[in-house]
Amino acid sequence: MIRCTRCHRELKRPPVVVGDYPFGPDCARQMFGRVQKPAAPVRPSRVSKDDATPDLFDGYGWPLMVAA
Repeated sequence: MIRCTRCHRELKRPPVVVGDYPFGPDCARQMFGRVQKPAAPVRPSRVSKDDATPDLFDGYGWPLMVAA
């Protein structure tokens, strides 16, 4: 049975090996932090105009004038 180098516990799961030293998953996470997963690719959404909904800025006289 393999033992963790840091806490000397017997490992039930496969160890995280750094160099020649096996570490348990919890000890490795405490020492080296979490391994971040790569971000999922961003997929642009399809946008379609809805004729039943009025435009948000329709009739306001764009650009708006701000009082000084």
